[in-house]
Amino acid sequence: MKKYNNFLQEKIKGKRLEYMDMIISYLNNNTNYTYAKYEEHFKVYKNDSKYDSIMFLMINMSDINERKSIRFNFANFSLYSIDMWEDLDFNLKEGKVYNKPSWELRVPNSITNVMDDIVAFVDGDFSLYESIEENVKQSPVEDVDSEILNYENINIDIFEAIKYNTLQVAFNDNTTAFILSGLAGLGKTYEVTHTLDEVRKPYQYFKGNSTPAGLYELLFKYRKELIVLDDMDDALNDKNTADMLKSVLDTGKKRVLDRRVKGYFDAVGLTDDEIDEQYQKTGKLPNRFEFTGSIIFITNLSEDDFDKAVYTRTISLDVRLEKEEIMNRIKQIMPNMLPSISIDMKLETLDIMNNLLSKYVEKAPLNLRTYYHCLNFRVSNDFDTTINGIKIPLWQLLIKQFLVRKTKLKDIEEEK
Repeated sequence: MKKYNNFLQEKIKGKRLEYMDMIISYLNNNTNYTYAKYEEHFKVYKNDSKYDSIMFLMINMSDINERKSIRFNFANFSLYSIDMWEDLDFNLKEGKVYNKPSWELRVPNSITNVMDDIVAFVDGDFSLYESIEENVKQSPVEDVDSEILNYENINIDIFEAIKYNTLQVAFNDNTTAFILSGLAGLGKTYEVTHTLDEVRKPYQYFKGNSTPAGLYELLFKYRKELIVLDDMDDALNDKNTADMLKSVLDTGKKRVLDRRVKGYFDAVGLTDDEIDEQYQKTGKLPNRFEFTGSIIFITNLSEDDFDKAVYTRTISLDVRLEKEEIMNRIKQIMPNMLPSISIDMKLETLDIMNNLLSKYVEKAPLNLRTYYHCLNFRVSNDFDTTINGIKIPLWQLLIKQFLVRKTKLKDIEEEK
């Protein structure tokens, strides 16, 4: 019976997550918010014990002082109700842990039939929709204790943050750009492109350096689209390209880019359709156009390397991880790497890396590529060699030679 109950609970949990993926994807596409899930220990549960709840922070980049949150309450398989806070206020000391929700929406029908009702609820337009007006009411007082002691220690996972920042640029017209910077080889590009592919958001991807002329042409051709620029570092710190980006990333209603170059045709006074017609007919670029798209920059530069005027026009995230965090990241990504290699070999490789890095200093910055090379040593050298009369797997020796210096960590600590 216990085994059956565990199986049932897993099925119920899986069904809820399917519901939540569907709801959040729809809300990302149809509201002005992105939704960041609260960590498990930071949830606020509805009073009645029969409900399990999943709670999200509602992020509105055009108003950073807004403190909305939303909670989805499940009764077994079914979404029973939704609570929304117009101004969530956590008390992290004693007594009530939070103020009561502002509104509650009862969900009487199949979830697929009330998606637009949920959007209306989030937007606060209940009075416009007879279908939900009778189901919305002010929430009752809630009184829940919490074990949270220190809000400063509550942080969203950095790679979850990449996902939500990517969605913010992809679906919020008020956010024109996202700069994702940090150490190479940690999967920054994967997280961005995987997120966009997952929500089926079309984008144009470009990698490598570009001249100012090349960037201007790229911005014109894809002026209405989401553009992902990977390792185009010159665009972020070269004065000529930075001046262009300042125009297309401006926060004003119209973002017009001018470039007076001989050979470009005069586009002053022309509509966008007329500009496009002239471009198709002559192959020449216009000397001005309106940019209505958005840009995600992926770079290994640090914040100090960016043109400040460009940087302040974007949202940004810098990925700098400690050794332990990098190893956890490798463990997270590991099952998807080289799928033809068995999970046992992958775990053996990770174990030997952890063992060596706990004793020795690494030769180079640790990243996913480091693990990739070590994994290839494991697969390609699966036999023993004899050293000083002792048999030892060759792949372990090759990984040690590749991964670490001869310097031991304990020697460094003793010197300090």
